Amino acid sequence: MNAVVNEEVKRNSRWPSLHPYPRSWYAVAFADELVAGEVLNRRYFGQELVIYRTESGKAVMINAHCPHMGAHFGHGGAKIVGESIKCPFHGWEFGSTGDCTLMPYGEKQPKRAVTSPWLLREVNGMIMTWYDAEGGEPFFEIPEHDYSGYYGPKQWDVEFKSHPQEVYENGVDIMHFHYIHRVGALEIHECEINDAHFRLTMSSNQDQLVESERFTEGEVPNIHFNDQMYGLGMGYTYAWTVGMDEKFWFSMYVTPIDEEAVHVRQYNMREDCGDDDMNEMLTTAFHEVAGEQITGDIPIWENKIFQKNPSLNEKDRQFADYRRWCKQFYYDDAAELARREGTKLYYANESLAAAQAEAQETDAREGQLTEEEKKERQEMLDLATVSVKKIKEVQGGETKDLDDAVSAVNREVEKS
Repeated sequence: MNAVVNEEVKRNSRWPSLHPYPRSWYAVAFADELVAGEVLNRRYFGQELVIYRTESGKAVMINAHCPHMGAHFGHGGAKIVGESIKCPFHGWEFGSTGDCTLMPYGEKQPKRAVTSPWLLREVNGMIMTWYDAEGGEPFFEIPEHDYSGYYGPKQWDVEFKSHPQEVYENGVDIMHFHYIHRVGALEIHECEINDAHFRLTMSSNQDQLVESERFTEGEVPNIHFNDQMYGLGMGYTYAWTVGMDEKFWFSMYVTPIDEEAVHVRQYNMREDCGDDDMNEMLTTAFHEVAGEQITGDIPIWENKIFQKNPSLNEKDRQFADYRRWCKQFYYDDAAELARREGTKLYYANESLAAAQAEAQETDAREGQLTEEEKKERQEMLDLATVSVKKIKEVQGGETKDLDDAVSAVNREVEKS
């Protein structure tokens, strides 16, 4: 079921050519935020909304104001009664399908006594809703990830002034990592576009961090990224370190609040290494680094304008590919044509085969290591904890919690 969408949409002067609410799936809550019996207030797509979980566990989101006399369901003590929400003003109840399930007085129920539930999916630890300013049905679905064997999640969110397309454009902007995040040597190996799915495979030799005199050669592992976007509301990055067999999921969800601001959520996990202290330390550290990456971009996002026709050079091919891909999520003739005919693209550079072979060789040797090789890997893991600390120092992050965690792990090692 699709909700009534906001028909009074304003354009922002910083991106006048972009509709503020592209067609897409968007996060409205972390799944564990939504406790049965509670009502959460939300403002997205320029509208007041409430989201709640019924007694059976179903997640429901409706427009915030009661169709009877306009009371706000999120203020004054609305209650969840079975599968219905009870308005605090006059006690009328509305079910998860929108119908009025109880009118405590009177006999003739008004035809307009209905709410407008939004289409929701609960997947990958998130509550997602579909938005289409023209009321259309979803033309792509949300991928489901298998997080078994991973530690976490670590969750974080922030609000700032930007547009979903602008935020996700950072994912293809490999050069800005050098200037904003002080990470160099980021290289795109592969780009694939398949309708609403956009995928980049990249790698970064972290030894090439700006101010690299703080590091010794080989101290930080080469990191590969499988960066994927589905629509303009959700992005997933699967990252792994070659030679150390560390694997991470970094998930970022961008939801428009109104024509000026967005709400960004992170949902991050690390492969379980079997040691709770090490899991907590490294997952927390990398989660904090990921959050700091976004924080570093916010001053740029909040003050830049959208260049409809940017001055690109030969290193910027992926920008043009990304923007052509984005067109399908809007509301003009070009968007309709893109959705009807499909959007396909694939290319790879010469280093892809070497990168894949290196990663596959590491995976193939899993479980076949000698005691000496296991010892060497543990030494590398110990070195990684120091490297993570140094990365945080370079990026200006606090390290006290990390220091404490490293000390705790060292004490446990000494006991064993």
